[in-house]
Amino acid sequence: MVKEKVEKFLRKKHYLYLFVTIFFLFYYIVFLIFINTTKKNAIKAVLSAKLMEEKIHVDVSIKNMEYIMFHYIEHHLLKENKEAINFFAKAIKTSNKKKRNRIRKELYYKLLPLYNELKKIGITQIHFHTKDFKSFLRMDKPEKYGDDLRKVRASVVYVNTYKKPWFGFEIGKSLPGFRYIVPIVINGEHIGSVELVWRVKDFYRFLLETHENEYPIFLLKVFEIKEKLFTEFKKYYAISPFGRNWLLKKDWITKKQVYQIIQKLSKDKKFLKFLNSDKKIGYYLNLNNKIYSVVKIPFKNIKGELCATLMFLAEDNNIKLTLNIYKRELIFGSFGLILSYLLILIIYHMYLKIKKERNLFKTLTDTLEAGIYIVKEKEGIIFVNPMALKLLGYSFEEIRRKEPHYIFHADALGGVPLEECPVIKTLKKGETFKADIELIRKDGTKFWAYMIATPLFENRKFIGRMTIFINITERKQLEEKLRSMAITDPLTGLFNRRHVFNILKKEKSKADRGISSFCIVLIDIDNFKNINDTYGHDIGDEVLINIASFLKKNLRAYDVVARWGGEEFLVILPNINIKGAAISAERIRKAIEKMDISGIKTTVSLGVTCYKPVESLNKTIKRADEALYEAKKQGKNKIIIKMKEIFYDVNELL
Repeated sequence: MVKEKVEKFLRKKHYLYLFVTIFFLFYYIVFLIFINTTKKNAIKAVLSAKLMEEKIHVDVSIKNMEYIMFHYIEHHLLKENKEAINFFAKAIKTSNKKKRNRIRKELYYKLLPLYNELKKIGITQIHFHTKDFKSFLRMDKPEKYGDDLRKVRASVVYVNTYKKPWFGFEIGKSLPGFRYIVPIVINGEHIGSVELVWRVKDFYRFLLETHENEYPIFLLKVFEIKEKLFTEFKKYYAISPFGRNWLLKKDWITKKQVYQIIQKLSKDKKFLKFLNSDKKIGYYLNLNNKIYSVVKIPFKNIKGELCATLMFLAEDNNIKLTLNIYKRELIFGSFGLILSYLLILIIYHMYLKIKKERNLFKTLTDTLEAGIYIVKEKEGIIFVNPMALKLLGYSFEEIRRKEPHYIFHADALGGVPLEECPVIKTLKKGETFKADIELIRKDGTKFWAYMIATPLFENRKFIGRMTIFINITERKQLEEKLRSMAITDPLTGLFNRRHVFNILKKEKSKADRGISSFCIVLIDIDNFKNINDTYGHDIGDEVLINIASFLKKNLRAYDVVARWGGEEFLVILPNINIKGAAISAERIRKAIEKMDISGIKTTVSLGVTCYKPVESLNKTIKRADEALYEAKKQGKNKIIIKMKEIFYDVNELL
């Protein structure tokens, strides 16, 4: 049931066109998905490489700064500046505020030369903390001290709690930056901690100097700045174009082109999603026919919370090249698919046309009342229609790949080779063969066919033939019957006067050329009128028929007998002399004399003569007629021979 429905569906041409169109649309969508996925993966690879490059650069820079800060804390501060550390320890132990403030001041001046040296390399802060997490001395803001750091400085809490050093990014009360903090332990007693800070501003300046064709953008989380910075420092930061969650230092964006890019990015929802995502590694945009890549490096505080993001913005020719390749592949791929679609439609249309023509050809050949077969040289029969099989009595498998000349051509039985076959000889001349030909069925019976054979050529080389034939046996039989009716007497079945006269013309032609000779005998039934009058015409007809039958049976095979008219018969005796003719005539007379036809005895009179070359046939016939008349005159049942105007009795020659 399902198979029938599918076949019915496939027979509907417009449904097939729709099916092919839907298939190609589906394939085109798959192609677009594939090419788009390929593009995304290629761009992702470019952005990954870009991010890796930037991350390595940033990590190396930060690692170098970590080493520098470690070196200054461990060697220049803790080892070479033990007096300053002792000042800090003394201040921690005293409860006198004035004394503590005096020691703080002495510590400040003691560290000032070192502090000035550190500022030259970008370290802008030396900060001492007490073990109870309070600020003791900020070298950049010595007047700011005594504030509790527990809420804003998780790193200070960590170092003074676990007595372990820590390095990382953190936003403090006066500035955001990379911090190196170590616990201070004197004689086994933990008294607090000290830190060095590489502020973001200097780090940002360093990135600008080392990235000639790129532009770094450093964003800070709003909640970090609002909750931690002293009020007087907050004015240096503004809400970034990327939303209220991110702050940007006001003096960090100086290039107009960069600002335009930031403005465009701020309106891009996909970019904002990328900015706030931990998974996506990069982004790109098109601005004024230029492709820019954006990669980001997130910074997290000691709690693992995102507190800042560093982005690198740069014109990217690799992505531009990838997009150009994608466009080219998209154009060529689309063109190829569309071309394939059109080509398949054309091929399918041609297939339907050929199929329609084939079906039409099959219908015509199947219903045609004519046999058709196609033969290829060296391959034999490759096609036979049902009517040809029916007429010949074969199945297709029985004659497939065989030469028809040897199977059903009657002349092949007579030993005619294929090369001498009139059909093949005509076709190889490039002509069409048209003729009546006798064919043989599988059961050995023969039939007449009218055949039209057309040659098949390829590059002017004969490669085969197509033959159409119809059974004309009935027509042949009808023609033979009509011919017989035209040349025979309907009563006796003998040749009629007109036809025998044509035979006489042929015999005359041969005799005139000296090829042969002939004699004629005119026979007349004696008293035939009395037979008709006495016994009736039926008996008269019976007499005629019996005499005619006798004559046909008792003459030589090449002798000709005809009804000349009424009760007269004419016999042509080829290749015989006058004596032989007289003997034949006498044998006829005696045999008829003895015949009994329905109880009736009858006799015949005969006039015999031979043809003289060049004379007219009428003269010859007249001479025989005169001899017959003489036989009648001499008493009937007699043979008279006339030669050279002289009558002879038959007995004179025997």
